[in-house]
Amino acid sequence: MALIGTIRKNFWFVLIILGLALAAFILMDMQGNANRGGAAMNMGEIAGQKIDYRDFSKAETALYSGNPDVFSRRKNLWDFFVEKAIVEEQAEELGLGVTKAELMDLQFGNRLSPIITNNYRNSQTGQVDRTTLLQHKQLIEGNDPLSAQFENFWVEQEKQIQKTELQNKIGNLVSKAIYTPKFLVEETGAASNSSLNMSYVKIPFDAIDTEVEVSDADITAYMKENATKYTSKEETRVLQYAVVDVYPSAKDSAKWKQEVMKAGQSLKNATADNDSIVAFNNGGFWSSVYFSNSDLPEGLKGQLDAVNVGELYGPYSEQGSYFMAKVLDKKVMPDSAEAKHILRRITTGTAEDYAAADAFIDSLRNELNRGAKFSKLAEDNSQDPGSGAKGGDLGTFQQGMMVPAFNEAVFNGRVGGVYKVKTQFGVHLIKVEDLIYNDRNDKFKVAYVRTPIIPSEETQNLLNDKINDLITQNRDMASMSSAASAMGYNFQTSGPLKANDYSVGVLGSDDSSRDMIKWAYESDTEIGEVSPTVYSYSDKVNYFDNKYVIVGLKSVQKPGLFSAESMRGTLEATVANIKKAESIVGSLGTDLNAVAAKYGTEVATADNVSMGASFIPGIGSENKVIAKAFATEVNGTSAVVGTSGVFLVSPTNKTEGTVANIPQMRQLKTRSSRNQAELKTIEALKKTVEIADNRATFF
Repeated sequence: MALIGTIRKNFWFVLIILGLALAAFILMDMQGNANRGGAAMNMGEIAGQKIDYRDFSKAETALYSGNPDVFSRRKNLWDFFVEKAIVEEQAEELGLGVTKAELMDLQFGNRLSPIITNNYRNSQTGQVDRTTLLQHKQLIEGNDPLSAQFENFWVEQEKQIQKTELQNKIGNLVSKAIYTPKFLVEETGAASNSSLNMSYVKIPFDAIDTEVEVSDADITAYMKENATKYTSKEETRVLQYAVVDVYPSAKDSAKWKQEVMKAGQSLKNATADNDSIVAFNNGGFWSSVYFSNSDLPEGLKGQLDAVNVGELYGPYSEQGSYFMAKVLDKKVMPDSAEAKHILRRITTGTAEDYAAADAFIDSLRNELNRGAKFSKLAEDNSQDPGSGAKGGDLGTFQQGMMVPAFNEAVFNGRVGGVYKVKTQFGVHLIKVEDLIYNDRNDKFKVAYVRTPIIPSEETQNLLNDKINDLITQNRDMASMSSAASAMGYNFQTSGPLKANDYSVGVLGSDDSSRDMIKWAYESDTEIGEVSPTVYSYSDKVNYFDNKYVIVGLKSVQKPGLFSAESMRGTLEATVANIKKAESIVGSLGTDLNAVAAKYGTEVATADNVSMGASFIPGIGSENKVIAKAFATEVNGTSAVVGTSGVFLVSPTNKTEGTVANIPQMRQLKTRSSRNQAELKTIEALKKTVEIADNRATFF
């Protein structure tokens, strides 16, 4: 801490040093780039096609400037560049291309590319916004210069359209060659139409009272059985990391308590109109709904009966914040209601539009007063497709289920009352059919102010200094583990991490997670070393450091099957469950009732279980259990280790499946296979090309 404190006291000197270092770095970088030229910008190479960092950045800016998730957008863009290179190579060999006429049709014609339909979809209607698309077409074909931003976007969009169309053509070549033979239709159809009824006993893993030890050999054996899942073509690295949460001090808590009390007084002095309440909410909220005691937040349940309207309750703490609550109103209110309505929609949102709808509703109200039936008026005139055909009937609904104006008209109305209400949907004529009370106790309309209880900058700095000192004094994992444990900081192990990963264990994806992985892959980082950096993570809502992380490099895994050491934290519990299960499978016997009694469970049944079922009520997703049941004779018993426990199954009836319409089944199966052809083709092609990936050099 002494070192960090000295730096803070002489921060002016640090700034000068940083300035000089930055200037030297810029000069060196300029010289380096002049010497290295384009080679320094090579992000990777796919099938002999180089990816230039500048091209990648330009595409990222053009296509993803509105996407804040920098990690996922870069991964998606990299995947596009990889697929584009592969598709173009294949298209050239096959003599495929996209003509100018095709491109125009895909952009503006009757065969719009899915890229266009996605980028120009109207969020309100779900349809392609042809008006905007036409405007952009006129811009492109006009003589006026285009903005650089729009031009870059259109260029990158065209690349995506061309790649998608070429990929579609290649996929079509493959899909048209797919044929489903008759025997396959008969076998798969009969299997999928087969069903059985069975009795079974499920023994959860937790119910097996057996101690087992999981060796490295056990974990390795499990991974070999699932080699596709636990094998990497790339080098991976495993981190050890300790998470130190940043909590507010007693001083911090007292400060925020005073803050919320000040905000509460402002709320108390405000008038009861909505605008004033919102203005003083300070991160709190209010609702037009009246809540029963049981529906109030936990900190208010049973507390407001003695609080007068206009008065405050609090401060009280809940979910990391202090609250002050103001009782806006209290009265006996219905819990639910039944109502009918007639809606005249607003299409343009203009005053004239509202006036026309309003006048139409008034005319219906006059007809109602002259004896017309509400249900008949709703059937003939309501523009709500859901309720109009049912005479306007909305059924039973609780407070808050409708928009505020509608809700207030109904729950503050009377049975048989008819009310006109304007909402964002249009103008409604409402008839209250019934008001239902569960009790006659008061309900409360409440406004809240909230102040989060967060650590101050001083608290954050003190803990950061403490962690920095710990790292300075312990530069290897052996000494760090001992020192950190004495302070209550426990290390956990990440899974195998690739050079371009950006997510670490429970920490998730973040700039700091990415920085950890980059440090692990630095050429001078050694196994057992502790990173000199304290990695900080921020609260995404209140913007303070909520955790600091100490990181060390545990191991380096060469390409191939993951090591048992690197996967122990992930697989130990799974392998232990399998060993426990296998220890009892052979001794269960065939008496389901006896097994159920021994393990404190019961005999259950499952009916009409199909061979292709992905989920069975009471059992879950257990493919091995289904397979074992179909392989067992009727009234026989078999034991099998599933994903959630050990099962003893006994089929009580089986129905063999048949295929009634082989041509139709063949057509369906062929169509299903062809629909997957494009995706599976590109995935297969990826395995045939050399991909040099240098992304980690750039970000």
